[in-house]
Amino acid sequence: MAQITLLTYWKVLRERGKLLFSIMIFSAVVMTVTTLSNPRMYTAEVTVFPPTGTMSFFAGMGLPALTGSSPTSVDSLAFLIKSRRMAEGIVDHFSLDKKLQTTRNGAIHSAQRMMNSYDISKGTIFVIEATSSDPKFSADLANFCIENLNNINEQLLLTADKPLVKVIDSAEPPLAPDPRYTLKKVLGAILFSGISAYFFFFFSEYMRMLREEKKSKSITEDAERILKEL
Repeated sequence: MAQITLLTYWKVLRERGKLLFSIMIFSAVVMTVTTLSNPRMYTAEVTVFPPTGTMSFFAGMGLPALTGSSPTSVDSLAFLIKSRRMAEGIVDHFSLDKKLQTTRNGAIHSAQRMMNSYDISKGTIFVIEATSSDPKFSADLANFCIENLNNINEQLLLTADKPLVKVIDSAEPPLAPDPRYTLKKVLGAILFSGISAYFFFFFSEYMRMLREEKKSKSITEDAERILKEL
């Protein structure tokens, strides 16, 4: 069996490096053109103060046992933003299944992908994002998320804080597309094409090594047979 060493990996990279680099550049160009030709994606943001205490609902779910510590209000809020309950509220409010011409379950998954959030000040300031191809819809979606958080809080009695979050800045329709959307697509294409091409070249090199080993073994066996006959 052909032996694979670090020299094998280096040999593949050295011999096919230029081709590998060309494939990655080509993939980046194709993905950039494809992404720019598709509808632009706009991200609207709402900046809020998160709840001051731990939400009791998550403690009841056993989340501390999973994480090893009690979840902070920011952790709980991030969980809610991506939750199915939040997505169902979005689908019902905006009739998202009809808007996207898909099933209710498909619309729920789409709503979950549209929403994102992150902490920008160690648990004291929180940003909720909504991304879509329509800047006004992105803003409406982000602002509705605040309203729906309050509805969920009333339904599940998560915390005594009312409203659940205090809004610092409401969402406005973004004026320019989100450059991160294109960048993620391009970087993903570069990584996928580079890794796929490298493993293809490596597999080709490995098969070549096996063929040479088999050929060498066959020659050795033929030589030994001839010597025996002599």
